[in-house]
Amino acid sequence: MTYLPLEAPITDEAIRTVNFFNGRLLTGRDLSREQQARREADQRLGLGLGDGVGDGLMVSHLGKVAPGGRPAARVAPGFAVNRLGQVLRLASPVDLALATAAAPGPT
Repeated sequence: MTYLPLEAPITDEAIRTVNFFNGRLLTGRDLSREQQARREADQRLGLGLGDGVGDGLMVSHLGKVAPGGRPAARVAPGFAVNRLGQVLRLASPVDLALATAAAPGPT
């Protein structure tokens, strides 16, 4: 077993970001790396919080109001975290048709 000095940085699985400063030539690759670092940080935060609904996303049955008399439901705004740590945010209510229309059968 190896021991690290007390003030030694631990860089295993560190998130690499771009060191921006005045006079640096900014490239598309730099911006892509910064976006990837932000996604990685968000995912780690999501994994730390755990999966599930954070707030809202209540589902209510609307009856048979979708075209063709299909059942429908409304999903209220809210957010949730999946098992990969990705965050889903629904900003406004969404009405969903729950079943597809039946194909016409033989007469």
